[in-house]
Amino acid sequence: MLERQAARPDATAAILTSVLLKRGGTASQEVVARTRAKRDSLKAAEMRARKPVKAMPKERNAAERLRTDGETSARLIKKAAGSAKPAAKLERENAALKEMNERLRRAAMNGKKFAQYWSLADPLFEDPKDSAIFVRKVVACAHPDKHTGHKAAATAVTQTLNHLLGELRRSQA
Repeated sequence: MLERQAARPDATAAILTSVLLKRGGTASQEVVARTRAKRDSLKAAEMRARKPVKAMPKERNAAERLRTDGETSARLIKKAAGSAKPAAKLERENAALKEMNERLRRAAMNGKKFAQYWSLADPLFEDPKDSAIFVRKVVACAHPDKHTGHKAAATAVTQTLNHLLGELRRSQA
């Protein structure tokens, strides 16, 4: 039930949340996890659709970023020598901040990759009606039942194509 609802081209985050609450206890953990992932991606897409696109600030190059971070770390450690906070605690805080900075940087890179993947579909939106017909045919070819040896990959491709089909239908309206 969950997979069928998640695969619907008109599925929304709200619908999937409702279905998860009603049917989540009876489904396998794997199906629930895939449905949650689909719901989260739909929710993110809906939020992006509501927000205007912001211009990205100019990114510092790696050498400048390392030099600045290194200077800041050294200054904080020197300053801590005369303060009540021990230097070891500041070093732990600094390491945690560096780790968080790295995670945020990786997330930003993943966001850029996601945008690049979806920008490949831009030509489909020039003629949404014709593109929707084509995508439906591709979905039929990529259906997981036709590819039993690659069921997980076929399911992922089908879900991606269904999401794209939903976007095409929304652009027609």
